[in-house]
Amino acid sequence: MSGIPTTSPAEQEPEEPKMELFRGLIRYERQSPIRQISFYISGNILESHYYTDLFYTLRTAIDTDLIYLHLNTSGGDFDTGLQIINNMQASCANIVTVLEARAYSMGAFIFLAGDEWIVHDNCQLLFHIYSGSFAAGETSSRQKYMR
Repeated sequence: MSGIPTTSPAEQEPEEPKMELFRGLIRYERQSPIRQISFYISGNILESHYYTDLFYTLRTAIDTDLIYLHLNTSGGDFDTGLQIINNMQASCANIVTVLEARAYSMGAFIFLAGDEWIVHDNCQLLFHIYSGSFAAGETSSRQKYMR
């Protein structure tokens, strides 16, 4: 026979488990552009057609967008304010509301609807009770319920 030693499978040395070398943490990164957009709501909140650019921006924003709403308003049109808040809530963007001087009435609600708040020194936030009425046809809603 040749000079090669022969061993049976039972006599072979057991293999040691292989240890993998730790090469450090693996970094996963996603880069996406961040748009930073600012709107300034100053003075009275007017009819909604003055805010269509704001509505469109809020509705078409993506999750990496950062939208700042700078507020210095005594409030105004309830329906417009509600539409602004609804668009803020439907937006994918991170919305930061900035209290720059005052936010009264509907301005206070818009401020609180932000995802993050920034309040400068000496600012004012004012709430009051909203009152209104609804009448249908010739009979007021109050008269309907009193029958």
